[in-house]
This record gives sequence, C-alpha cells and structure tokens, in this order.
Amino acid sequence: MALRIYYGKQCCILSSNRGRRTINSSRGNAWLGNISVDGSNAEEIEALHKNKTWELVPLPGGRKPIGNKCVYKIKRNSDDQVERYRARLVVKGYAQKEGIDFNEIFSPVVRLTTVRVVLAMCATFDLHLEQLDVKTAFLHGDLKEEIYMLQPEGFEEQGNENLVCRLNKSLYGLKQAPRCWYKRFDSFIMSLGYNRLNARPLAHIARDLVTMISLFFVVCRRHVGIEPQQRLYSRIEGSVG
Repeated sequence: MALRIYYGKQCCILSSNRGRRTINSSRGNAWLGNISVDGSNAEEIEALHKNKTWELVPLPGGRKPIGNKCVYKIKRNSDDQVERYRARLVVKGYAQKEGIDFNEIFSPVVRLTTVRVVLAMCATFDLHLEQLDVKTAFLHGDLKEEIYMLQPEGFEEQGNENLVCRLNKSLYGLKQAPRCWYKRFDSFIMSLGYNRLNARPLAHIARDLVTMISLFFVVCRRHVGIEPQQRLYSRIEGSVG
C-alpha cells in the first residue's frame, strides 16, 4: 500500500515499506520538510522547477518512459552532526537503452596529481585559492537525446496524469548525467577565454596566464584584485550552478 501525505490541496505518495518507515521514524518531520511539494524547503525540488528540467508531453508511439524514485540520505558535518535530511529524485538509469536514451557517457574526473599541483603552485607563488561548490550540479546539464520519464509518483500534474516528462535537463541516475554537466562546464569556461590543458582535461588556464581553473578550484594572482575575482566566481556559479 502507498502512503499518502497531503499538503493543502496537493498530495505526495510514498510507496514501499521504506518510505513508510522513513516518515514514521523519529525524524519524520525533517524528511517531510525536504519533500515539500512547493520546493520551499528542498533545494533539489526547487532546482527542478527553476531549471525547467522537463516538459509534459504525450508519449510518442514506440517509446517507453523511464521510471524514477526518491532516495533518502542524511548528510552529516565534520563533527558527525546531522546537517540536513535530503530527499532526491533520481531516474532509474538502468532502464535506459543504448543508442536510444544515450550514446556517449564518458566524463573525465579530476586527478589527485592535479589537485596537488594546484595546491603546490598556490603555496610556492603565493596565489589566491578559492573553492566553489556547485549545488545539484547534474541538474544543470543539457540533454541532446529524447528521454521520456514517468511523472514522479505523488507529484502528477492534475488533469495531465496521462502525460509523461520529456527531459530537457539531466537528472541524477541518467547514464550521461556526468558527461552532460562536464560539457556545459567545459564550454562555459572556454568561452571565458581559458584554454584546456591537454594532459589535464579538468584544468583550464587563462590565455593571459593570470588565472587558472581546475574543477572546483579557482586560482588567481593576488594583484588581480578582489572585485575581478568575485565577478569571476559569480559568473561561474551563475552559469554552471
């Protein structure tokens, strides 16, 4: 049986015993705050609406929509204290069909040697180092493939329950989600006048050799000044996060 949770005129349905145990636990109120329908208490839900992650369309003939589910996680800080209760919508990517729902899925990752070199450069040349945190990063990747997903259970749009979600943006769980976000990050950084290092695909250096960007570090010479640095950080966060 499914557990129905009402918020005014809207309703969220939690199926499975795990969902029931979660809501009935001592932390039930905290979980409810993170799956609120209007997104006021959930960054993930708010990001989905803000980014126009999908549009509702009729399912084309011969296509099968992919399912989804809500994943629960408790995030803790360095002191092992509960920082937040997260409920995230993820796609059941294991149901994707190669050649239909995805093609290339490779995405580079930052090498530990790159991080060490960046930190060593900062210490040696007295550079300014800034770390950026892109929240819900995978929600910002642009999809090229036509992918159809069932409406999240309990969040179906009233009157359009028979429609499915055509994804415009990537979602956690999609096989190509990491690649989609990397492509967006890389193209944006290149548009700012940076060159990608051939040996380090996630390291970019400015053509004037003043700044260097390595996911997720921004390194600037100190004589650049605070305002230009802050403008650079704001542009990166506003465009890829």
